[in-house]
Amino acid sequence: MSDQQEIQIKNTITEGKKIYGDYLRRIRDDEQFNKLGYQARYEYYMKMHIDFARQSPMVLRMIASYGMFNEKAITMYMKKCFNCPIKTDEDYCDRQADFVKYNYMFNGKHKSQTELNEIWQQSKKSMMDEIKATNEEKKKISDHRSKNKESNERERKNNILKMLKNISESQS
Repeated sequence: MSDQQEIQIKNTITEGKKIYGDYLRRIRDDEQFNKLGYQARYEYYMKMHIDFARQSPMVLRMIASYGMFNEKAITMYMKKCFNCPIKTDEDYCDRQADFVKYNYMFNGKHKSQTELNEIWQQSKKSMMDEIKATNEEKKKISDHRSKNKESNERERKNNILKMLKNISESQS
């Protein structure tokens, strides 16, 4: 592993510790924060730590939604990402599921290999469903833009024809 990768792992752990510390403090002291659902907590931290959310979205999700942070899990996850580059959506989901599994492996409560594999499978399925929904939404938006573009072009052509007709009529 390169020095740059080691630094990236160290920086992710350092920033993650800060976020996790803030999370624990808010859980302990902030009644309003405790009333938030998992997604709202995740969105809160996404807004507060935009760069971290872009670089390590699953680390942030595990902290904000599940209150889980483990340096060994982050290290294993990032090393695997460096060694097995993500090329497809499925690769991405595999890595995210790996990270969830690693968190459960190191959280202090013993899980059997069967339980860990079930956690991995469920995490991957959840991620694949999210990606599928996102891709479907992107397609809908693209189709809508396409239809609007065609409609706008027709309208623009009709307006130009009307304008040309009005000009020719006014010159006659």
